Amino acid sequence: MVGATTQSVSSTVLASADLIKSIDLGFYKLQMNESFFIFEIIFGIYLLLNLALIAEKYLMPCLMNISKRYNMSRDLTGILVAIGNLVPELTTTILSFLKHGVKMTEFGIACNVGTSIFVITVVPAVAILMTIQGNTQNARQEGQSQQNSDDHNENQDDEDENQALIEKVDKEVDQDSGHNLSPEMEQQMMSTIFRDMGFFIAGLILYEGLLYKGIIYFHEAIALFLVVVLYIFVIFKMEKQTDKNEQIKSLVAKGANQMEQSSLQHLPKQQSDDQCFKANDKLPSSYSNSFQAHGKEQDLLSMVSKQDYETLEKESKMLHYLELLCYPAIKLLGLILPVQKSPIAAFLIIVALFFISMDFILTLVSVMSVYTHLSSVLIALTIMSWGSSPIELINLIIASKKGELQIGLTSILSGIVFTFFILMPLAMIFKMIKKETHEIEVISPIHSSNLMFLPALILTLFTTFIYWKTRMNFGKYSASALIISYSLYLGYMYYELKGDKI
Repeated sequence: MVGATTQSVSSTVLASADLIKSIDLGFYKLQMNESFFIFEIIFGIYLLLNLALIAEKYLMPCLMNISKRYNMSRDLTGILVAIGNLVPELTTTILSFLKHGVKMTEFGIACNVGTSIFVITVVPAVAILMTIQGNTQNARQEGQSQQNSDDHNENQDDEDENQALIEKVDKEVDQDSGHNLSPEMEQQMMSTIFRDMGFFIAGLILYEGLLYKGIIYFHEAIALFLVVVLYIFVIFKMEKQTDKNEQIKSLVAKGANQMEQSSLQHLPKQQSDDQCFKANDKLPSSYSNSFQAHGKEQDLLSMVSKQDYETLEKESKMLHYLELLCYPAIKLLGLILPVQKSPIAAFLIIVALFFISMDFILTLVSVMSVYTHLSSVLIALTIMSWGSSPIELINLIIASKKGELQIGLTSILSGIVFTFFILMPLAMIFKMIKKETHEIEVISPIHSSNLMFLPALILTLFTTFIYWKTRMNFGKYSASALIISYSLYLGYMYYELKGDKI
């Protein structure tokens, strides 16, 4: 009886294995059909868009609910969110390293490099250019409407004054993206940005040196992973210093308020009022005119701010339209995922969904490389990098409209650091464990680490210089410089990779 049962189970397993093989064989035969391939391309783009919206709508709420449930500190919450943002890169990296050969391992590295370069150059540059364009148009429209509403008997001097104010606003909008941060907050954000850019540059240098033969050893992967310990230590150190500065600032402000209240108590109220009126009477007429001009300028700027708010609503509507486009999947997951009741379970479901989807995307990339005769590395640097960044672009545009470009960029940069010092080293370690070896090949012999990392390093150094020179107060020239430099980078990579053998 037992033998019969065992034989029945064995036959069932074999039948299931044969069925899976036949399905795989049928799927790969379909790749020879060009019409099916075009359908796959369209579906792949739609799938990437769905994954981006799933990460935006469900992944982040899951992580925040996990943080609240376990009473995590602000620092731990920031690290958790940064790691959660890496789920798309996590699935791509692990699948490309573990399931495929050196060609797709190289593809995974190129995806991470290409996405990182794209989000530090093109994404903030486009966000700034859209902000400048919108603010300039709003300033001109409001200034023109203000002039048209003036009385026809107004003299030419007043018209010239209004026009000068419009030109001044245009100039300020063109040179500055409109940051609303206090000097202390801006200094803190810039320190964070340069910290993360420094670690990213260090990562590119380390990978350039360690992978010069295309091979990584176990102890080298461990060393790369340990760099993140230093990164987390620096984060906690900077947070403690920030808290200390805030405490000192609070104590100083409290002492100043107490001194001011004490001095006012010793001054008779009538004498204080009389002195104020006398001081106002002695003001020169030039000061009065200056105040009037400043008032007009503030009115014009306030009208621009109202237009900025309307622009923010338009950006929110853009996200809404994308959600409508992906409504079936978003609605179904909203019913299934226990985001509030069991955020950990919801998080694991989302990760599993990303793994299944990215496995299909990687297969599609392999087929695309054959059809288009393009290098898989070039596809990773372009299509995959662009396809994984639309939500970051929209969010950074909204942050730029609010004058908070630095804050929006810090979360992106921290994710890049975790990618290079957590995801990629762990994927390498897991592959070595799976193959039971102390070394693996991660870059194919036809390429080199110089091609993969050196151009990216040069572009990152140039981008860091732009960040430092402008203090993140991008104008149209600095934003255009970032886009042009990225275009030159892609042009060089295409020139080097166009002769790859497929």
